[in-house]
Amino acid sequence: MRVREAKAGDSTAIAHVQVTTWRTTYRGIVPAEYLAAMSAEARAPWWERQIADQHPDVCTFVACDVSGRVVGFARAGPERDGDPTHTGELYAIYVLEGHQRHGLGRELVRRVALHLRGHAHRAMLVWALAANPYRRFYEAPGGTLCRARPIEIGGVVLEAVAYGYDLDELLTRLAAY
Repeated sequence: MRVREAKAGDSTAIAHVQVTTWRTTYRGIVPAEYLAAMSAEARAPWWERQIADQHPDVCTFVACDVSGRVVGFARAGPERDGDPTHTGELYAIYVLEGHQRHGLGRELVRRVALHLRGHAHRAMLVWALAANPYRRFYEAPGGTLCRARPIEIGGVVLEAVAYGYDLDELLTRLAAY
């Protein structure tokens, strides 16, 4: 298994991972109608544009299984709300359920942290639904809760929480795994 930068031809696979992981992770949290209406086919063109027009500060990495099939991805760049401390943000990270707990998520986070640090960011944050059953993934490498806010998904207001990381400390902790 390996992690590499995403390329234009990865958009359909990234969209598939996104839709599939939302359906498995957020079942019982996000309205079922919303999850059922999600479509990899509808999401793929958005990913195609994001990868094709990607600003140098933004990165998209994919995790591939031994056959080269995309089974996870992460996207990051400058923090979007003007946080003065956490100037980088991990926008999204998803790994298909059958490929979790094999180090792919950790390697995706490591690559993101290196990219952000290389673009003068010292700290980053990541938003997660408070009810996300995989929040331990964000806590294990030293993520600290730093904010919370409501978020509307499918007509339901949920709570989102932000985990903050010092990038140097994060990279040290990830290397120790």
